[in-house]
Amino acid sequence: MGKDLAAATNFRAQLETLFAKALAAAFPALEGEEPLMAACNQPKNGDYQCNNAMSLFGKLKGKPGAPKAPRDVATALLAALPANDMISETSLAGPGFINLRLARPFVAANISAIITQGTRRLAPDLASKKRFDEDEAFKTRARESVTALQSGEPSARAAWQRICAASRKEFQAIYTRLGVTLQRVLDGVGSPSVPTASSGRQVLPTAEQARSAKGLSATWSAAAPGSAG
Repeated sequence: MGKDLAAATNFRAQLETLFAKALAAAFPALEGEEPLMAACNQPKNGDYQCNNAMSLFGKLKGKPGAPKAPRDVATALLAALPANDMISETSLAGPGFINLRLARPFVAANISAIITQGTRRLAPDLASKKRFDEDEAFKTRARESVTALQSGEPSARAAWQRICAASRKEFQAIYTRLGVTLQRVLDGVGSPSVPTASSGRQVLPTAEQARSAKGLSATWSAAAPGSAG
């Protein structure tokens, strides 16, 4: 996954950058203080939580103008947050924990980056298509490779499985970000569960075979942004 795509999908890192600026603005004497960011244990309270207030209060205690309570530290951090489109709402809990909820448009834009940039990385190279259209020898080798794969030739199957494994690894990073769990039960082309080709033509599964195939099951393991839990 490219750096731009990884940055776009790492909400915690983006929040840490934002709160690092708030820490520097609110408490410049504590140079180099790192934001303590974690996912909320209870989705109804928010998506993330900043937990710096208690430790900062201890470091500032006894100094001139020091906050009188950890909640005062949290309030000062919120007041120093730069303007942003990431956070839709904030709230204080307990002695000074800052709950944060991500803005839906911000989340949507980041998911869009996952889809568009991730798909662009995995899409076939247009140069290969151009070569296929113009190079007869290349076209012949490509067709022979497909035939070998569909007929179950071991080396072709092994190459296909490596391609599938690399693709699944990239897609899994996206599914993990979205909180989606998938169960794979069919390998697609070259799987023993899928009929092979005859005379260079792909044979589709029968209606009975399609009904017996379990396909993919998907579940959401995390609440959607802005949900109550």
